Amino acid sequence: MPLEFFPDEPPASPEFISRVEQELQLHFPSDYRQFLLEHNGGVVWPNHLNNERSDDEWEHTWIERFSSVQDILFAYRYDAYNWLNELIKEDEADKYAIDLNKLLVIARCVRGDFMLYLGEEDYNWVYFANYGDGQGFNRTSYASFDSLLRCLKPGEVEHGFLTNSGDKIFELQWFWADGQIHFDRFEELLQAYGGNPDKIHPVWKRNVVQHYIDHPEILHFLIQKGAKLDGCLLYVREITTLKYLLEVARQDINTPHQGKYPLHEFTEVSSYYESCRNRDLMQYLFKNHPKLDLSITDHEGRSVIDRYQQLEHFIQNWEQKRGNLFK
Repeated sequence: MPLEFFPDEPPASPEFISRVEQELQLHFPSDYRQFLLEHNGGVVWPNHLNNERSDDEWEHTWIERFSSVQDILFAYRYDAYNWLNELIKEDEADKYAIDLNKLLVIARCVRGDFMLYLGEEDYNWVYFANYGDGQGFNRTSYASFDSLLRCLKPGEVEHGFLTNSGDKIFELQWFWADGQIHFDRFEELLQAYGGNPDKIHPVWKRNVVQHYIDHPEILHFLIQKGAKLDGCLLYVREITTLKYLLEVARQDINTPHQGKYPLHEFTEVSSYYESCRNRDLMQYLFKNHPKLDLSITDHEGRSVIDRYQQLEHFIQNWEQKRGNLFK
């Protein structure tokens, strides 16, 4: 079955790939270099590995996203995978006769990372690390990057879910390293689809600004770039952000956005943790913003007060049941 590629970023140039190789002091295999030249990472379909020759669980997974050459350079410059390298060195440094410093993370999957080895011993061999499920660090049966691609088959993930180019901007991990946000990389990803912070995530149905509304650094960076705050009240979960939107940005808590009211979002019964956060937001509003329109009804005819009382009732019941459980 032929592969379909949905890139996150423009194809890499030969000159840029060579500069990255020089900085990393590593030489990319020809098949991987060609992949970067044509696609430069991104999402692929089919994306499911189902190696019939192997009973190892790591060879029966699906790849979420291949790294671009910019991702590789970012990871190298800021030690984005230092935590993973330390785990491998601490637990399994002697498992294989390879130089662990010559492993290149090329793809991420569910709770794991695929790596390409660029040392002399197993040059171009694919390795896998997953410490989330206790699988550890393992040498796969894929003797080259091309052999990994050739083993991709349709699996449990639907094709339509994968055809969303540019979604990497919604994942903090691609521009977060050494305990901080790197805005040069963030802006690079933003520019990959025109620099538009109104880009809508096709699954979550919110734009970049709404997605990062409770990340003050990212929010103010986007505001400086001219981002609009329309609809952001619907996604607030932190009181400090709520205070900023109401008192500094002068957003109206009573105004709906695309038919949805912020006060309905803040009185939504969800998990215990989320319900408690909603209660905290409402209690802040009750105390600091007396002009709330508490008569706004939902599609079932419930007012904001009705919804808030149901929220409180849910939290109290949950806490009572939990208390009885530990008596």
